[in-house]
Order: sequence, then structure tokens, then C-alpha cells
Amino acid sequence: MGMGIAGNSMNTSENPPRSSQGKLVASSAATGTQPSAGKAGGKPSKMQRAKQWSPEVENAYRFQSAGFRDQVEYEETYPAPEFWEETGFVRQLSVKTTGFFMYFRQTRECEDKYLGKTKLYFY
Repeated sequence: MGMGIAGNSMNTSENPPRSSQGKLVASSAATGTQPSAGKAGGKPSKMQRAKQWSPEVENAYRFQSAGFRDQVEYEETYPAPEFWEETGFVRQLSVKTTGFFMYFRQTRECEDKYLGKTKLYFY
């Protein structure tokens, strides 16, 4: 999947929590990566393709662009990812195959043409 051009800016009222030093801290409630957060090591019981854009779809697209199924699979290998404070979108991920960093903009990157390729997993 390619990286799309940002179209619309999406602001949400949810902000990821910050540590005492001001660093971003991941939280499954704040990130909204998948419709229901699963336990580490567990397999999803259901998969559904995205039909409409939402913040959950955006983060799922970003994890899948880096080669991971979702945040649960990502956190089995790497520490919790960074998130944009203003939007709650994933900011930086490590690519599954190479370990190189992949950076994302603060605005929407999952264009409508990629919606059908984005999968949402339920636990």
C-alpha cells in the first residue's frame, strides 16, 4: 500500500496521555487503533474491511502500511508507538521487515481508494 496525500485535517477531542517528562505515552483507549483492543498474543476473532474513513481506520491503515496487522501485533515486537497529540493518529512506527522508521503526518493519509484494502480486526 502506498502513502496517500493528506486531504482533510481531522481533529478529535481525545489526546494520548503524556508522561511526567512530556513524552507521548500510548494507551489503547486514547489511540482507538482497533474497534476493540485485544490482549497481547491473542488472535482476532473477526476481520472486517473498512467501508468508511474514521480515526480507527486511519490508525489501522498506518499499522498495516508498516507491515503489521494492528497495534496488538506491533507491540509484541516493538514498544508502544508515538501518537500525534492533536489528532491521536500514529506518528512513528518501525517497519516490520527492516526495522527502519516510518513517519506519518498529522493529517489524514488513508485516501478513499485505500479504504477497501484496510482491515479492522476484532478480538
